[in-house]
Amino acid sequence: RLHNARKHEVQTEEHMKMLNEREMGRLRQDIIRVENEITNIKDRKSGLADEVFRVTQQLDEMKAQIKWDQQALEAWLEESAQKDEDVMALMKYTRQDEAKVKVRSQK
Repeated sequence: RLHNARKHEVQTEEHMKMLNEREMGRLRQDIIRVENEITNIKDRKSGLADEVFRVTQQLDEMKAQIKWDQQALEAWLEESAQKDEDVMALMKYTRQDEAKVKVRSQK
């Protein structure tokens, strides 16, 4: 009887040992899987950070281009306004000259 009890106890311990070893194997596989997921997430994060940096640079370039275009437009508008003023002055002097010519031709 004592021998059978001891034999049963040893079998139970061996069975528990096998269960624990299986559980450890499963946990090792889970750890490897989680480590792989972490690596993949880090890679994705790095890729996204690179993409954010690239898009930010493009945005900055576009902002600079828009600013330059705005400055060019303002310069063109200023030059256009100056030309309009010049044309108006020429028209005024032309009318004055025509009036003087008319007065002299009547004399």
